[in-house]
Amino acid sequence: MVLAAGSVAWAASESPKEVAKTFWEAVAAKKRAEADALTVRGRFEVSLPVPVEIEKVEVKEANVTGALASVPTILTYAVKVDGLGRMECNATFPTELLKLENRWKVDEVVTAERFEKGIQTSALACGTRAVEDLIREGMAEFDRLRRSMEEGGAWNEAMKEFMERMKKEMAEEMKRMQRLMQRELNQTNPQYPVLPPPESGEKI
Repeated sequence: MVLAAGSVAWAASESPKEVAKTFWEAVAAKKRAEADALTVRGRFEVSLPVPVEIEKVEVKEANVTGALASVPTILTYAVKVDGLGRMECNATFPTELLKLENRWKVDEVVTAERFEKGIQTSALACGTRAVEDLIREGMAEFDRLRRSMEEGGAWNEAMKEFMERMKKEMAEEMKRMQRLMQRELNQTNPQYPVLPPPESGEKI
């Protein structure tokens, strides 16, 4: 997405939903200056345990109470995890905005915290599913190999013991990878003051 020189100021005067969408599209395109121009303090920074690449931005109707707005946001992103490769995940969280001088702007401090927690939670769930899939695939391959050897007459007690040990070690390694990934994703992030989302308000 490309914005003309004066379009950031114009976008900031639009609805919270439109501002949130424009903001995240700028973040996804790595257009930092354009994203920062739509924030309250002019500097959006996040601290993530793993780098992510935002691929798709979706926003819902804003919940507005006075000068506060909360926009449900869904980001589809890609993340690379050692041993699991590239995964595509979805993070859901609210983008928080404030109305200043009749313009809606993203509260980047609170939104950064919401974004970080959303990425942590979704990446962990995504990685857990990937590990479970690997375990299932490994067990299925083991069973296919065992049946093939049994049918060929090559199966004996020594081979059976060896294959069972390999099966157990493979499952333990997969679980170890899962624990390692969870530990990395649960690293403590800087704590920001939290703006409670509006409990009720007008949908705009």
